Amino acid sequence: MSGNSVEDIELPKANITRLIRNSLPAGTILPNDAKLAVNKAATVFVTYLASAANDVAKGASRKIVTPADVFKAMEIIELDRLVPALTESLHLFQQIQQEKKDLKKERENKHAEEKPGEKRKLTEDDNDMRPLKKMAQNDEDEDEEEEEEEEEEEEEEAMEDGSSAL
Repeated sequence: MSGNSVEDIELPKANITRLIRNSLPAGTILPNDAKLAVNKAATVFVTYLASAANDVAKGASRKIVTPADVFKAMEIIELDRLVPALTESLHLFQQIQQEKKDLKKERENKHAEEKPGEKRKLTEDDNDMRPLKKMAQNDEDEDEEEEEEEEEEEEEEAMEDGSSAL
Protein backbone atom coordinates (compact mmCIF):
# COMPACT_ATOMS: atom_id res chain seq x y z
CA MET A 1 0.00 0.00 0.00
CA SER A 2 1.23 3.48 -0.76
CA GLY A 3 1.57 4.97 2.72
CA ASN A 4 -2.11 4.63 3.59
CA SER A 5 -3.23 2.61 6.56
CA VAL A 6 -6.39 0.54 6.64
CA GLU A 7 -7.97 3.30 8.74
CA ASP A 8 -7.35 5.78 5.88
CA ILE A 9 -9.09 3.60 3.30
CA GLU A 10 -12.80 2.92 3.13
CA LEU A 11 -14.84 1.00 0.58
CA PRO A 12 -17.79 2.91 -0.93
CA LYS A 13 -20.58 2.97 1.64
CA ALA A 14 -23.33 2.64 -0.98
CA ASN A 15 -21.82 -0.59 -2.32
CA ILE A 16 -21.36 -2.09 1.13
CA THR A 17 -24.89 -1.06 2.13
CA ARG A 18 -26.29 -2.73 -1.01
CA LEU A 19 -24.32 -5.90 -0.27
CA ILE A 20 -25.57 -5.94 3.31
CA ARG A 21 -29.17 -5.30 2.26
CA ASN A 22 -29.06 -8.08 -0.36
CA SER A 23 -27.50 -10.62 1.98
CA LEU A 24 -29.78 -10.18 5.01
CA PRO A 25 -33.44 -11.19 5.31
CA ALA A 26 -36.01 -8.51 4.46
CA GLY A 27 -36.91 -6.35 7.41
CA THR A 28 -33.55 -6.75 9.15
CA ILE A 29 -32.39 -3.47 10.61
CA LEU A 30 -28.70 -2.67 10.67
CA PRO A 31 -27.78 0.51 12.55
CA ASN A 32 -25.18 2.85 11.12
CA ASP A 33 -22.49 1.74 13.58
CA ALA A 34 -23.00 -1.88 12.45
CA LYS A 35 -22.77 -0.79 8.79
CA LEU A 36 -19.54 1.01 9.64
CA ALA A 37 -18.19 -2.12 11.34
CA VAL A 38 -19.03 -4.25 8.28
CA ASN A 39 -17.42 -1.63 6.04
CA LYS A 40 -14.22 -1.63 8.10
CA ALA A 41 -14.13 -5.44 8.19
CA ALA A 42 -14.64 -5.60 4.41
CA THR A 43 -11.85 -3.07 3.93
CA VAL A 44 -9.49 -5.11 6.11
CA PHE A 45 -10.41 -8.32 4.25
CA VAL A 46 -9.92 -6.80 0.79
CA THR A 47 -6.61 -5.24 1.84
CA TYR A 48 -5.39 -8.54 3.33
CA LEU A 49 -6.43 -10.56 0.27
CA ALA A 50 -4.88 -8.04 -2.14
CA SER A 51 -1.63 -8.11 -0.17
CA ALA A 52 -1.57 -11.94 -0.16
CA ALA A 53 -2.30 -12.03 -3.92
CA ASN A 54 0.47 -9.51 -4.52
CA ASP A 55 2.87 -11.73 -2.56
CA VAL A 56 1.89 -14.68 -4.78
CA ALA A 57 2.57 -12.59 -7.91
CA LYS A 58 5.92 -11.37 -6.53
CA GLY A 59 6.83 -14.96 -5.72
CA ALA A 60 6.35 -15.72 -9.42
CA SER A 61 8.48 -12.66 -10.33
CA ARG A 62 5.50 -10.74 -11.71
CA LYS A 63 4.17 -7.26 -11.02
CA ILE A 64 0.69 -8.03 -12.35
CA VAL A 65 -1.73 -9.77 -9.99
CA THR A 66 -3.88 -12.27 -11.89
CA PRO A 67 -7.11 -14.00 -10.87
CA ALA A 68 -5.04 -17.17 -10.35
CA ASP A 69 -2.93 -15.23 -7.82
CA VAL A 70 -6.09 -14.18 -5.99
CA PHE A 71 -7.36 -17.77 -5.91
CA LYS A 72 -3.98 -19.00 -4.64
CA ALA A 73 -4.05 -16.26 -1.99
CA MET A 74 -7.50 -17.47 -0.94
CA GLU A 75 -5.96 -20.89 -0.33
CA ILE A 76 -3.06 -19.37 1.60
CA ILE A 77 -5.38 -17.44 3.91
CA GLU A 78 -7.35 -20.65 4.40
CA LEU A 79 -10.47 -19.67 2.46
CA ASP A 80 -9.93 -22.27 -0.24
CA ARG A 81 -13.51 -23.59 0.16
CA LEU A 82 -14.67 -20.35 -1.51
CA VAL A 83 -12.43 -20.73 -4.58
CA PRO A 84 -14.81 -22.90 -6.68
CA ALA A 85 -17.70 -20.45 -6.26
CA LEU A 86 -15.43 -17.48 -6.98
CA THR A 87 -14.01 -19.18 -10.07
CA GLU A 88 -17.51 -19.87 -11.38
CA SER A 89 -18.59 -16.30 -10.65
CA LEU A 90 -15.54 -14.89 -12.44
CA HIS A 91 -16.15 -17.05 -15.51
CA LEU A 92 -19.80 -15.98 -15.62
CA PHE A 93 -18.81 -12.31 -15.32
CA GLN A 94 -16.21 -12.68 -18.09
CA GLN A 95 -18.77 -14.40 -20.31
CA ILE A 96 -21.29 -11.59 -19.80
CA GLN A 97 -18.64 -8.97 -20.51
CA GLN A 98 -17.62 -10.77 -23.71
CA GLU A 99 -21.24 -10.97 -24.86
CA LYS A 100 -21.67 -7.24 -24.28
CA LYS A 101 -18.47 -6.54 -26.19
CA ASP A 102 -19.56 -8.78 -29.09
CA LEU A 103 -22.99 -7.11 -29.27
CA LYS A 104 -21.41 -3.67 -29.28
CA LYS A 105 -18.97 -4.64 -32.02
CA GLU A 106 -21.78 -6.18 -34.07
CA ARG A 107 -23.86 -3.00 -33.71
CA GLU A 108 -20.90 -0.82 -34.70
CA ASN A 109 -20.34 -2.94 -37.81
CA LYS A 110 -24.02 -2.60 -38.79
CA HIS A 111 -23.87 1.16 -38.23
CA ALA A 112 -20.77 1.44 -40.41
CA GLU A 113 -22.64 -0.24 -43.27
CA GLU A 114 -25.45 2.34 -43.20
CA LYS A 115 -25.47 5.29 -45.56
CA PRO A 116 -24.73 8.68 -43.98
CA GLY A 117 -27.85 10.71 -43.32
CA GLU A 118 -30.11 7.69 -43.60
CA LYS A 119 -32.41 7.10 -40.63
CA ARG A 120 -31.86 3.78 -39.01
CA LYS A 121 -34.62 1.41 -37.92
CA LEU A 122 -34.44 -0.36 -34.56
CA THR A 123 -33.19 -3.90 -34.87
CA GLU A 124 -33.32 -6.97 -32.66
CA ASP A 125 -29.78 -6.16 -31.47
CA ASP A 126 -30.95 -2.77 -30.26
CA ASN A 127 -33.72 -4.45 -28.31
CA ASP A 128 -31.18 -6.91 -26.85
CA MET A 129 -29.11 -4.01 -25.49
CA ARG A 130 -32.02 -2.18 -23.84
CA PRO A 131 -32.16 -4.41 -20.73
CA LEU A 132 -28.38 -4.03 -20.26
CA LYS A 133 -28.62 -0.26 -20.52
CA LYS A 134 -31.58 -0.21 -18.15
CA MET A 135 -29.73 -2.40 -15.62
CA ALA A 136 -26.72 -0.08 -15.74
CA GLN A 137 -28.97 2.96 -15.25
CA ASN A 138 -30.81 1.26 -12.36
CA ASP A 139 -27.47 0.50 -10.65
CA GLU A 140 -26.44 4.15 -11.01
CA ASP A 141 -29.81 5.32 -9.66
CA GLU A 142 -29.57 2.92 -6.68
CA ASP A 143 -26.05 4.14 -5.88
CA GLU A 144 -27.21 7.76 -5.92
CA GLU A 145 -30.24 6.98 -3.72
CA GLU A 146 -28.11 5.03 -1.23
CA GLU A 147 -25.54 7.82 -1.07
CA GLU A 148 -28.31 10.36 -0.43
CA GLU A 149 -29.80 8.13 2.30
CA GLU A 150 -26.40 7.75 3.95
CA GLU A 151 -25.76 11.48 3.82
CA GLU A 152 -29.16 12.09 5.45
CA GLU A 153 -28.39 9.48 8.14
CA GLU A 154 -25.00 11.06 8.79
CA GLU A 155 -26.59 14.50 9.07
CA GLU A 156 -29.18 13.11 11.51
CA GLU A 157 -26.44 11.45 13.56
CA ALA A 158 -24.43 14.67 13.58
CA MET A 159 -27.48 16.57 14.77
CA GLU A 160 -28.17 13.95 17.46
CA ASP A 161 -24.53 14.07 18.57
CA GLY A 162 -24.70 17.86 18.66
CA SER A 163 -27.88 17.92 20.69
CA SER A 164 -26.62 15.31 23.15
CA ALA A 165 -23.46 17.32 23.69
CA LEU A 166 -25.48 20.35 24.85
